Amino acid sequence: MFKDDLLARSRPDLAVKDRGGRVWHDRERQGWTDPFRPEVWDYNLAVAVEAARLGFDEIQFDYMRFPDAAGLRYAESSTAGGRVRAIEPSSPRPAAGSRRTTSSWQLTSSATSAGIWTTLGSDRRWRRS
Repeated sequence: MFKDDLLARSRPDLAVKDRGGRVWHDRERQGWTDPFRPEVWDYNLAVAVEAARLGFDEIQFDYMRFPDAAGLRYAESSTAGGRVRAIEPSSPRPAAGSRRTTSSWQLTSSATSAGIWTTLGSDRRWRRS
């Protein structure tokens, strides 16, 4: 969802920035969009709706995470808690809109996030089997 070079290049105002304020690119030279920006969520939901109109019955929201580089600039302060709230489906942020938007189209939707979810905060219930 956020590793979106096309949107980052066409709308640099929505892109993750480096320390110098330029659009940041990962080692694959791909731009990423800022998960804190509601416009990024709106764009992705509009793509999902268009896919539904074209006949797709399932939407996979992939790269639903932040870039793994230090010193990047976002629309909001990038704290661990802020990052979780930005992409958590139950949050009041735009992520919650994906379920409402896709359910009106009778779509199955899912999201892929990084494995970091199992290591956040005080949740120590996760054990290696």
